[in-house]
Amino acid sequence: VTDKQTGLPIPGARIMIDKSSMGAMVNPADGSYVILNVPPGVYTLIADCIGYNKLTVTNVVVNADVTTETNFELVSEAVKVGDIVVEAKRPDITKAVSTEIHISKAAIDALPVQTIEGVLKAQTGVVSQGGALHVRGSRAGEIGIVDDGVLIKDQLGGYGGINAGGADATPISRLSMNFSAQDVEDISIMKGNYSAEYGDVSGALITTQRREGNNRATSFGGTFMTDDLGSKSLNKYSFNQDRLDMNLSGPVPLISDKLFPSLGLKWPGEKMAYYASFSVDKSDGYVDYNNYGSIKSKINYGHEDFLGIEIPNRRVNKYTSLAKLTWKLDPNSKYKLNLRYSKDWDNALNFSYAFLYNPENAGYVKSSREIYSASLSFNPPFLQNTFGEILYSQVLQTYERLPGKMSPSNFYVPIMAGAWEIYDDANGNGKWDAAEKFVDLNGNHTWDVGEPFEDVNGNGRWDDAEIVYNDVYYVDTNNNGLYDDGDSTYYFVDTLGYYSGDGVYNEQLAYNYNTDNPEPYFDGDSSLGEPFTDVNGNGVYDRDTDIWSASNDLDHNGRYTGPNDDWSQGIPYVDRNLNGRYDAPNERYDYGEAFVDVNGNGKWDNTDGFLDSGFDRWAQYHYDYTRTRTLKFDITSQLSRHHQLKSGFEFKFHRIEYQDLQYPYNNYNGVDDGGPWSNITRVIERRDTDGDGIADTNIYQTYSRGVFRDFYTRTPKDGAFYIKDKMEYGEMIADIGLRYEFFIQAREAKDSLTLSKEGIDMLIVDSHQKLAPRVGFAFPISDKAKLMFNYGHFYQRPGFSKYYQRATQASNAFSVIGNANIDYEKTILYEVGVQYAIAEGYRLDFSGYYKDQYGLLNTIPVSLASGSSEVQANVDYARARGLEVEFEKRYGQFLSGSIKYEYTFAYGKSSSDRSDYYIRFAGGEISIKENPLDWDIRHTLTFNSSITVNKGDHPHFGIIKLPDNWNASILWQFKTGQPFTPSNSYPGLHLRTGESPLPNSKRKPATSTVDFSLEKNFVAYGLNYSLQLTVNNIFNTRNVYDVYSGTGLAYSSLTYNGQILTGQDIDADPLNYLSGRQVLVGLSIQF
Repeated sequence: VTDKQTGLPIPGARIMIDKSSMGAMVNPADGSYVILNVPPGVYTLIADCIGYNKLTVTNVVVNADVTTETNFELVSEAVKVGDIVVEAKRPDITKAVSTEIHISKAAIDALPVQTIEGVLKAQTGVVSQGGALHVRGSRAGEIGIVDDGVLIKDQLGGYGGINAGGADATPISRLSMNFSAQDVEDISIMKGNYSAEYGDVSGALITTQRREGNNRATSFGGTFMTDDLGSKSLNKYSFNQDRLDMNLSGPVPLISDKLFPSLGLKWPGEKMAYYASFSVDKSDGYVDYNNYGSIKSKINYGHEDFLGIEIPNRRVNKYTSLAKLTWKLDPNSKYKLNLRYSKDWDNALNFSYAFLYNPENAGYVKSSREIYSASLSFNPPFLQNTFGEILYSQVLQTYERLPGKMSPSNFYVPIMAGAWEIYDDANGNGKWDAAEKFVDLNGNHTWDVGEPFEDVNGNGRWDDAEIVYNDVYYVDTNNNGLYDDGDSTYYFVDTLGYYSGDGVYNEQLAYNYNTDNPEPYFDGDSSLGEPFTDVNGNGVYDRDTDIWSASNDLDHNGRYTGPNDDWSQGIPYVDRNLNGRYDAPNERYDYGEAFVDVNGNGKWDNTDGFLDSGFDRWAQYHYDYTRTRTLKFDITSQLSRHHQLKSGFEFKFHRIEYQDLQYPYNNYNGVDDGGPWSNITRVIERRDTDGDGIADTNIYQTYSRGVFRDFYTRTPKDGAFYIKDKMEYGEMIADIGLRYEFFIQAREAKDSLTLSKEGIDMLIVDSHQKLAPRVGFAFPISDKAKLMFNYGHFYQRPGFSKYYQRATQASNAFSVIGNANIDYEKTILYEVGVQYAIAEGYRLDFSGYYKDQYGLLNTIPVSLASGSSEVQANVDYARARGLEVEFEKRYGQFLSGSIKYEYTFAYGKSSSDRSDYYIRFAGGEISIKENPLDWDIRHTLTFNSSITVNKGDHPHFGIIKLPDNWNASILWQFKTGQPFTPSNSYPGLHLRTGESPLPNSKRKPATSTVDFSLEKNFVAYGLNYSLQLTVNNIFNTRNVYDVYSGTGLAYSSLTYNGQILTGQDIDADPLNYLSGRQVLVGLSIQF
């Protein structure tokens, strides 16, 4: 703060943030001032001093962890100019030492997205693959979100806090972070180096600051978006999506202004402020069972009960809520308390094309996350230019996967796997019939002649239930609907023991997996045989009883010719296809033959890849619960104008409860794990032991469920200490820090009895420690350009499931087990960049990075007492190199935007922590070479442009005067294709004997997507309204997401002699493509 005439500092000058009590006095020596601990946002600063005119600077933008410099030149009151108001200009050259991207709430609102996930996917260096985000070549799970100071990540799987959605049929997982853009004040995306304050993340860090309430005024905001335009013709591009976002904020009523004064007390500090929000997003997604024509694909997704109101569900249902309380405990904002509670909960039915005609048995997913946090920031008077913060948080997460909404208890007993019950089809109607109801007049529990009954089949007599007992079930190999010699027969009994014993026909008692049978059909015409007199009335010719005469010898062979004999001319038959001639059965379906349309698609289907009933063979039940309690302390001190020192520590207490059971329909014969659904005893038979004719003794059998079982509870701990010094000498900036991270093993993992029982001979390490240096520099190379360089070590602890997965599987299983001694995964990153201000409002950025990753997880073979298995180990390596270029035009005269280009490659030994396990299981060879990783996209081009017309402005387009108060934005993203591994049958592939195709040696097609949004604002009846239109993939481009390894195509998997054939129905999987056009309209109301 200086005198405009003399340029000298002004002693006694004061800088205040408008409408707050935050401010600072000017240092009389050099005129500098520092206001610490200012939340991100847009502010107005006021500078005043006795003898000077007041100067107000508006639109001062503050971002997290970045110094915002605003200078004042005050004019003496001797110069009669009055109070002065100017608008701050954002500098074209930032003070960041790495490639940080700061996105304000206004910038988020301008993008055609509704969630934070959409914001991140619009950034260069970010790749969506397999439902997860990868940044600059990192594996999934190497992204962390620090949300209001709380690190959000999947503690079990090591996945980060953002789920990409994309072509993932169920965009719900433990890592999902579906909070609404309306709740966010500021986002910082750090793809390069980030300071020592942050850890346990090795790929990229996203920090978000949630909005706080205003203790001076109440405000409300609500937005409803839908793609239901009211008619079938208009809903051509609808995903049946509705999204509602609401928020309310203001001063907490009654307490400070009513309750305390009524008690004769004075409320300490300022009024408390609250911020509350709720969002719900319901959608069927761009793929939905109900969008297909077959009646078998239709499904009711149920409903939610809310205050007695039934709210229909969609295939994917997401809910988020947030409540914050802010209390400045003193008038000068020296002490500030923040309390927060948030909850996200989701449920969805997974879309799998194999379940198209069996959707009720597809996987069902439920998840929830609750966050409790309390923080106290303090700036005591006795610590000059120093403030600290104590934060306590608790994060609770649950995640559950259910096959067909069934828990393992709902499956039939494993010992019945593959068994069928059979029955006597007495009336030949092709189905089991229960006993007809009757009035038991004499109470003897049986029907007697004369007792009234319900004649269901209209045959004039009472019929008992068809018998389910030791009878014949046969496989009709020629599909003629009759039992013929040579048809396979099976004998099963409806008893109390092995089967249900309920006297009711149960088609297949146990889980039936991969059930994909040809649809039954009438194979050719049916011979009726020669007529005869059926003396005993059983419908079958019996030589010794029935009467056949020579006059009925229609084929003149001198003997009776029956329906199962070879047909001869003259024998009557049923002409099923009405072609006027007899068609003999040929054991194949011919067009026109009658069939049973099991899946309701209007045509006969052979084995077609779609599941007729039951589940796929990998049916999995999973439930996990994690609780992370964190105590964190930070202190920041502005030691001088040039040095800001920050230090702190955090300590985390974890509790993990894990349940995983695969193949619940199979019997488990491995080591007793003490988990549920094991050692279950059931009665299989009742015997008569005393000869009185009454069964009086139970015979028992014990069984357990599953092939792979994993049940445990663990309580590990981890934490960190850090210190960093941020130095600013004019435009030269350095950020140097050191972070110490540690992990303390769960005491339960060191249970030697459990380990020895599971065949593991291992000495468990008590803890791991790492030191991570971080260095960043930025300095000017001209008055319009800045050079920056940063270097850092980043460590990330693997997910806890990689430590603790138990060696509890059936004796015939080949599994992956955890390794309690695995170490941190390590990333070393170098980055260099240049910012160049071409002109005011125009900037060009260059950045290049060099990243190496060591100790990534994969599996190695081990031998256990139960047999061979695979164990997690730090054995993999990966590297990524890239160049990013961005040209940005900042807002000015209506138009803003940017063009971004990235060239990158990501190579490594493998793309997942289980890839070697799958290769060894398939009998393949482990590659020792580096290959492109699954998310290796070489070229990315992003164009984003916005037009903003403020209220009162009326620009002209030629002679046309445009309205005011609106904005429009467009986002175009072009990406070259991701790699895939071809199969041996890939056309044009020439391999030597025993040679396998190189991993990820072929490329999928490039993708191109254009999104558009338009918003018109207006005021009516004292409220602010906004009409919104969003069109995703406006050109309805059919972008390929996945291809078949044998063809490289998304619509066919078939080849023959090097030629690609027309694909089967199962090849037309809509998940092989990204979503098409979607049109949403919305209305927003604010006051």
